Order: sequence, then C-alpha cells, then structure tokens
Amino acid sequence: MYNTLFKHIRDTCPSYTEEHFNTLMKRIQVKEVTKKEVFFKEGNECNYGGYVFKGCLRYYKTNSDGEDLVTQFAFEDHWVGDVNSLVNGGPSKMSLQALENCTIMALHKKDFKYLVEECPGFSKFQRTKRDRAYDAALERTVDVNESAEERYKKLLKRYPQISQRIQLYHMASYLGLTPESLSRIRKNLY
Repeated sequence: MYNTLFKHIRDTCPSYTEEHFNTLMKRIQVKEVTKKEVFFKEGNECNYGGYVFKGCLRYYKTNSDGEDLVTQFAFEDHWVGDVNSLVNGGPSKMSLQALENCTIMALHKKDFKYLVEECPGFSKFQRTKRDRAYDAALERTVDVNESAEERYKKLLKRYPQISQRIQLYHMASYLGLTPESLSRIRKNLY
C-alpha cells in the first residue's frame, strides 16, 4: 500500500525524496470508507483529504431541487479532498461519497496544512496535482460544447472500467443527461 503511494508521488513529482515520504507517512491514517458513506459534505468543513488506494467515489453538489449533480469521479490512484477547505478552513463546495467500499490513505487537515507549509516536497507535489486538476476542470468545461455521445465516449476512454463500477444514473448526472437519454446513447453505440 505504502509503496503504491510512494510510486504515485514520485511519478508525479520526481524530486520527492524518501525523507519527504517519511514525513508524510508519520501523518497518514488509513481510513476504510463504506459504500454510500459521505467522506465530507458540502457546506461543512473538509477535515480529511487523501489518496484513494482502493475504491471509487463521486464528488457532487446538491441543487435547489434537492438533486445531486455529479461533478467528478475518483478511482484508485486519485487524491480526494477540498484543498481550499483543508488549508484555509471554511465550508466545502461539494460532497464526496463512496460508490464502493474504499481504502483512503488520509491526512487530517492539520497534517495536510503542516505538510503544505513545512515540507517543500509535499508542497511541490500538491501544486502539481492542483495544476493537473485545474487542467482537467478546464477540459471538462470545454467538453460541454460536444454532443452527449462524444462526452460519453470521452468518459469511457478516461475511465474504461466505469460502466462496471458506477450506476447509470451517476454517469448520466455527470454527463448532464437523464438516465433514459444515456441508455439510448449506449444502445445506439452497441
């Protein structure tokens, strides 16, 4: 488990040293999150962030009609959390819920903040991850100009295992479609 995390960090940030990793390991807590459990909730302060070792989660916002709108998925080898809430305090802008039983190598907000402020390797790693997340969000914004079928194909390309792991209505929500519309698209493709 720890070797997987170290490899992930080194792949992202080659200058990350074993000394940096040892500092991180002193603060990591392994958390088991059960299917349907909410890891953090929109409007509340995010107390933990971390690395998804096993499982799948969804980020979502709840609209004024009480509907959950899926904004992102997180599978193995992803980092989860609301960085702004972790570092600066204040409410999270969305919720994170497990869609499967998950194992998360978690950092409490005080440890996360300490690492960002005091560990140059972790700070550099987090900046790199934040930059990549920004690029992915920007690409998703551009995707709204594509057809629903093209957005679905991109989702399958990015997450090949998604159809086996996530319910249709979550995928439809992420794509801005009704489950019925997504079913029609899938039927036409296969």
